[in-house]
Amino acid sequence: MNNADTLVFIEVRARRHSAYGTGADTVDVRKQRKIIQTAQLFLQRQRHLPWESYRFDVISIGKDIDWIPGAFTLDC
Repeated sequence: MNNADTLVFIEVRARRHSAYGTGADTVDVRKQRKIIQTAQLFLQRQRHLPWESYRFDVISIGKDIDWIPGAFTLDC
């Protein structure tokens, strides 16, 4: 399977000061569950779309920009 068959849900988070952690640190289990619920609703309503798989990525913006593919799964 190539990436064209994968729908990617991306959560973008930013932190101005690294003293409080990274943007990715703010995507806790509670936030992951909300993202998953939203993705499930979207997928239920868009059954006709051609994607064979999906994943959840996080982009963390701070001093650096970090893209974390597959940051979490439905197991949270």
